[in-house]
Amino acid sequence: MGSRRTLRVGVDPLLSILPSSVGHDAKDEQERLRCLPRGGIFCITGRSGTGKTVLAIQCALRAASSGERVLYVSVTRGPRSIREVAERLGVSLSEFEERGLLRFLRITPAARQEGAQQALLDLIEELRSFSPDLVIIDGIHVPFANLDLYTLFGLFEEGVLRLAEEGELAVVVIANEEGLSLNPAAKQFIVEMSDVVVRLGWEKIGNIRVRTMNILKALGLEVARPSREFVISKELGGALVLPLPHSLDDLPGLGDPISVGLRGLEELLGGGIPRGSVTTIVGGTGAGKRELAAAISAEVANRGGRVLVLSFDLPRSDVEALLKRFGLRPDRRDLVTVRSWEAGSIVVMDQLAGIMRAVFEARPEFIVILGYDSLERSVGRPAALRLMRHWFYMARSRGAVMLVVGRSNRPEEFVEVCAPFSDTILVIRRIRKNGTSRREVEVYKSVNPEAEGRYGSLIVEEDRIEILCGSE
Repeated sequence: MGSRRTLRVGVDPLLSILPSSVGHDAKDEQERLRCLPRGGIFCITGRSGTGKTVLAIQCALRAASSGERVLYVSVTRGPRSIREVAERLGVSLSEFEERGLLRFLRITPAARQEGAQQALLDLIEELRSFSPDLVIIDGIHVPFANLDLYTLFGLFEEGVLRLAEEGELAVVVIANEEGLSLNPAAKQFIVEMSDVVVRLGWEKIGNIRVRTMNILKALGLEVARPSREFVISKELGGALVLPLPHSLDDLPGLGDPISVGLRGLEELLGGGIPRGSVTTIVGGTGAGKRELAAAISAEVANRGGRVLVLSFDLPRSDVEALLKRFGLRPDRRDLVTVRSWEAGSIVVMDQLAGIMRAVFEARPEFIVILGYDSLERSVGRPAALRLMRHWFYMARSRGAVMLVVGRSNRPEEFVEVCAPFSDTILVIRRIRKNGTSRREVEVYKSVNPEAEGRYGSLIVEEDRIEILCGSE
């Protein structure tokens, strides 16, 4: 399959699980990962609601955007419904229809074998007259449910597949698992005729659902990674793979430290906060975690750094008030982006796509996560730790500083959980001594071994924060 000419489609979740050997005539690796081999058959299967039609629409859109001719054959829904799905993703197909690059063919489901045969004959005639570069058959399980193997071989393989090979077009077939179960022979035929078979599904991680993609077959290819997690979001324009590598060992190392300018903090840490690092701040209620994070963010922005604050426990207005309280200058407000989510409303990973969009758009040097504890209570610890792993990856790969803030009345337990994805951990405690109460900051973990175990007093006033190192 690797020796065939290729067709650009650029569908990230579908093709990112395939090795870069797909499409030897592509100019570079990034382009190769966006190619389907002409004459090849790609099968996308899954239960209802897993995202099959979204991927099909993206295949059509990206191919047409490259000037390729696309025939979209729909069985289970009409062209109007397909256009509506695209519009919900923030894209329009009408421009490509008007330019003659995209054509819809509706095949009406038939209850009898004769009708199913005629549907395939209509498809063959349309292929000959339109001469597309890419044909997408969305709902192939419907006509196949009423056909025997002899008819399947005679009409589909000798008709559609032969035209595909002769015309060097790529074929993507979309099949519903429930529909295929009605005709096991048809299911076997589709799997055997396909060069690549991909299954979409859902996985439960904690209290949150995550879309999954698994490659079941890749004829003649060595699959670099057989499974992926992905999201579908209008904010992202469709489907996008979550950047969650199986291993974090090959990530870039830490960069030069960023000076945060907060009095006493750099002395406590033995320098600034390295680029690409994750710093976790944990403490009990009223310890001053948010205030410390806000003061650091304000200082970074005042020094010209771009800051993104993602809050899961405070509304945007409260975060902005904290930043203003601790010195964010009016002329630096455009360097700070604040996004807020209600943690209790997140039940599907898709709903967190806004985080990815915010990172893409803001291109921050400094990212602050407020309310990690609220997120963990809502989505469950396994899902929250998966997100911590994702944030660790984002920080390393983008050379940004990540600051994660969480509340816990048992900070030692909290830091043990987060330690694998934190380069630096600061624990803030409220201590009563001689009838007075004060805040103490301890460096529980640090990239600078000499800083571990250091402590200082955290002074939080109305509009000022200071750390006095080694204070009693």
